[in-house]
Amino acid sequence: GRPRHLVPGAADSPFDGARQRELLDHLEAAVAALPPIGGAAVTLEASGVNRFAVASEEVVRRDLGRISTFSLGGLLLLFAVLFGRPTRLAFFFAPLLAGMLVATSVSLIVFGEIHALSLAFGSAILGVAIDYPVHLSTHHDLGAPGSSPGATLRQLRPSLLLAGATTSAGLLGIGVAGFPGLREMAVFAGAGIVGALGATFLLAGTLSPGGSASRAQRALAARLARWVALGSARRGGARWALVGIVVVAVAGLSSLRWQDDLGALDLPRPELLAEDERVQARVGEAGAGRFLIAQGPDLEAALRRHEQALESLARLRERGSIGGYASVEPLLRSVSLQERNRAVLAAQDHVSARTLDALASVGFVRSGFDPFATELEALLAGEPGAAAPLVWSELRGGPLEPLVAPFLVESLGDRGAAVVTRLQDVTDPAAVRAAFAEVEGVHYFDRRGSLDAMYRDVRARTQRLLGVAAIAVALVALARYRSVKGALRVVLPGWASLLVTLGLLSALGVELNLLHLIALVLVLAMGVDYGIFLADTGRGEAAPAALLGIVVACLSTVLSFGLLGLSSMPALRAIGQTVALGVCANALLAPLVAAASSGSVRPPSSREVRES
Repeated sequence: GRPRHLVPGAADSPFDGARQRELLDHLEAAVAALPPIGGAAVTLEASGVNRFAVASEEVVRRDLGRISTFSLGGLLLLFAVLFGRPTRLAFFFAPLLAGMLVATSVSLIVFGEIHALSLAFGSAILGVAIDYPVHLSTHHDLGAPGSSPGATLRQLRPSLLLAGATTSAGLLGIGVAGFPGLREMAVFAGAGIVGALGATFLLAGTLSPGGSASRAQRALAARLARWVALGSARRGGARWALVGIVVVAVAGLSSLRWQDDLGALDLPRPELLAEDERVQARVGEAGAGRFLIAQGPDLEAALRRHEQALESLARLRERGSIGGYASVEPLLRSVSLQERNRAVLAAQDHVSARTLDALASVGFVRSGFDPFATELEALLAGEPGAAAPLVWSELRGGPLEPLVAPFLVESLGDRGAAVVTRLQDVTDPAAVRAAFAEVEGVHYFDRRGSLDAMYRDVRARTQRLLGVAAIAVALVALARYRSVKGALRVVLPGWASLLVTLGLLSALGVELNLLHLIALVLVLAMGVDYGIFLADTGRGEAAPAALLGIVVACLSTVLSFGLLGLSSMPALRAIGQTVALGVCANALLAPLVAAASSGSVRPPSSREVRES
């Protein structure tokens, strides 16, 4: 029978890190076991998305492990200095763990898997979750001596619920972006926030009686209250300072630049890229990813359009716009072209004899081609039973099928069929695109360019949706406070922090990408949370506790997820940079907004000043 051609393919997704690592290890072990050839060891060079995916996952895991160690150590030190009780550490971390468990479970149920970036971003958002027990603890410890945890929870429950609602509203605004990755991130983080908030309420009863703040807590709270009180005494100065900060941030936005190259989110690996290019060059696919696609209502029509496009491709190659192309044309042509060629040959004299003479002149035995000459004469004469034009159905299942099939798409549903031509070494994509812009049914496709365009579109939509999220958060605050002034006092820290963070990143020369925008959701959420606690409890006896809660929440977030800014992976670094700058801006701006507005926090008592 005819020889069969086996083209192996991976059963698992190229982004399944565990399975692809297993496959790559097996291949490397098999090659290592081969005997030397010509005295040289056999080496393996490969090309594939899976190799980059595995390498990226290894970097993410290594960075997260290293950073998590530093983060945990920093958090334990912070909480030990301020709170000093092991049971309190459990109260802080239990809601975070509960949130992670709920987030992971919900994500697996909804999506079946969790991407590494979704886990990193979702974990960053869950940095908000640890703020809930922190605020509850500072208010309880600095509250009236002997007060019950239930009383403190009743006091803070509206603020905690509003904080969770505003964060969820912001996540909902981002989650409707239409990009699967963003939806996964939003679902993970949103579910985690609900789980963490519920765990905080359930575990509140484990707190010791109120009024048991440590000396470090009281001293820091009193000093913070004194600083804000000084700002309140000079309310005009605080307002001008707030305006000045925002103006400087807006000025920084003048140098804002967007990085819309999808590859920039991954870690550059020159050695893998060089090997990938070498392998693709060997198999004739250097510069792969750029194609010319000729469509038609059926395969015959698509072949005709493809043949017309080849004339333009030849001119583009002559001008140097492309280095070359790989086409099905040498192996399969449209029936109409074959018929035209037959008619042209039939008009010539002694075609078969001249063909045999040409073969004999280069060393072939003339008599061996006599059957071909007889069939050629019959074909050109149009005799009944002569060979018909070659069509794809006659090649299917034969030895030429693997060579022809990659160029053909037999069914595009309602759009008919298509013939694909691989372009090589495209140096002027604009010229190629312009050459076929007005040609019916012929399209230039740049895989990398298309992915970057899709990414740019998602980034632009996310920018708009971040604005929607900011408005959604404001509407939730307005529904709670039933006052525009009250709602603005809550949301202004978050809004201003968005501008300050973007302005600082731009002024530092950072090219912003989608992950910076996603991390700004956390900045917005925490800024609004800080505003909520200052608005609800930032006056009277509870003011020092509100300020202390904000500072501890800021420090814990920087230690938890701001350290991602030290990662070697650009995507994780973008999240960490944004979170670190943003929450610090929140911690500065929230008290400044409170000091600049009416009814700000009270001055500390003389006893608190002495203790500080």
